[in-house]
Amino acid sequence: VVHAPRGLFIRGRVVDPDGNPVAKVVVMLSCKATGGSYQDGLSDEEGRFTFGPCWQGEYSIHALDLIIHRFAPSDHMQIVHAGDQDVIVKLKGAGRIRGRIIDAATGQLVAAKLLLNQHDAASGVSSWRMLGTDDGTFDVDGLTPMIYDIVANTEDGRIGVRHQAVEWDPSPRSIDILVSPAAKLRAHCAPDGFYVGMADRADSGP
Repeated sequence: VVHAPRGLFIRGRVVDPDGNPVAKVVVMLSCKATGGSYQDGLSDEEGRFTFGPCWQGEYSIHALDLIIHRFAPSDHMQIVHAGDQDVIVKLKGAGRIRGRIIDAATGQLVAAKLLLNQHDAASGVSSWRMLGTDDGTFDVDGLTPMIYDIVANTEDGRIGVRHQAVEWDPSPRSIDILVSPAAKLRAHCAPDGFYVGMADRADSGP
């Protein structure tokens, strides 16, 4: 029987960009020695987390605000060691998108579903986030700053797409997404990611 060393725990706190503790954040601990096996857990009401017992060696630790979407993730490559007792994992300021969905023919606000496609070229990871709007307006925060494809789709099939760069900004300008019944989407894969665009646009891909 092989036992992990006793007493080697990794403890710390998740904080926001101003150093305040953040609760209910997913914290992931990856063991470098075993090629990426990991543990995960949630920070408590004081932002604290504990992992262990752990084998001696280096670990990478990463925090993601997946539940409430208030902040962008921490750095991917923060290194800690088994036995560290006061690890600080700092989340980054998050981006925000707000705007309106407008019928291209009438100029009226329309209800729609929104799909936000983000692609992180550094990690090679693409992911979608979906939400709905009943009054034709949207305000989404907690976004990782990068470029997003925003797809609006109404119940009767009107479609619109916007390519939007998101930066850390607590009060970004409002954007408009025009939806049209004649619009067609084109999705394509490229070496640096998966993209969505309007079929009649030059930047929508092959």
